[in-house]
Amino acid sequence: MHRNTLRLCAAVCAALAWGAHAQSYPTKPVRVVVPFAPGGTTDFIARVLGKRLTEELGQTFVVDNRGGAGGTLGTDIVAKAPGDGYTLLVYHIGLATAPSIFAKLPYDTRRDIAPISQLGTTPSIMVVHPSVKVSTVKDLVAMARAAPGEVRAGTAGVGSSAFLSVSLFEYLAKVKLTQVPYKGGAPALLAMVGGETQVMIQTMPDTIRQVRAGKLKLIAVSTAKRVPDLPDTPTIAESGVPGYDFTTWFGMFAPGTMAKPLVTRLNQLVNKHLANAEVQSEFRKDGLEPGGGGVEEFRALVNSEIDKWAKVMKATGIKPN
Repeated sequence: MHRNTLRLCAAVCAALAWGAHAQSYPTKPVRVVVPFAPGGTTDFIARVLGKRLTEELGQTFVVDNRGGAGGTLGTDIVAKAPGDGYTLLVYHIGLATAPSIFAKLPYDTRRDIAPISQLGTTPSIMVVHPSVKVSTVKDLVAMARAAPGEVRAGTAGVGSSAFLSVSLFEYLAKVKLTQVPYKGGAPALLAMVGGETQVMIQTMPDTIRQVRAGKLKLIAVSTAKRVPDLPDTPTIAESGVPGYDFTTWFGMFAPGTMAKPLVTRLNQLVNKHLANAEVQSEFRKDGLEPGGGGVEEFRALVNSEIDKWAKVMKATGIKPN
């Protein structure tokens, strides 16, 4: 038999085998890596979907929080795992910004990480501790300019969405804040409530509960337009920082070696639950808009974000660590 024919037969057999594997998947527990501490928005999304997938498929989807190195530690675990569907990643926009922030990643984002589905998007909100005597973004900018480096901004570390949103704010508002890194969004938020830091630009689901409890003061939203659930809250852009626009997206990913039939199967499973009314209600009650869509659509978004943030980081003068 001709060598090319043998190769074609082998490829067809492999595709059929993977197709059968995808339909029987999973046959054992699945590890879902969240590269941050428990309690943040990424963790919340992973647990909501993990619970639903566990109930439907009869195998446990176990959330494994592996915080550290701005999300790259957990991502590296997934990048080096077998592409058999039993190690997954739930991450956010930080996946696309990491190549511009970290000089030497232990993995190649485009090659070693396979996008599965966009899980949702959320605005961030700018909040200050009640002890801070500011009520508007203009007040905050004036305070920061009067005392460069003295205003402390809490983040989940280099590469986190809070780090990115604060860095963009510093650049566009022409101010210098002191970013205080924590091991995750939840610890950063608790520190803010405790008065360790003075300002945060943090994802809405994490933060709005503390605002509603009266523990933090809301002064602006991060998106270009006002948020429907907060119609009376101005945007950062309209409050004196023109051009400011920041939205965090979240996604599910797998090792880059995962076969296409299994990627497609996971995309379909996840999208099914993202379309569920109860899941959508859980997401939206705290300002998270459910995602969905095809694999290639999400891959295109991730690739475009990698390119976009490379330009932003260069323009802001933030050098890779």
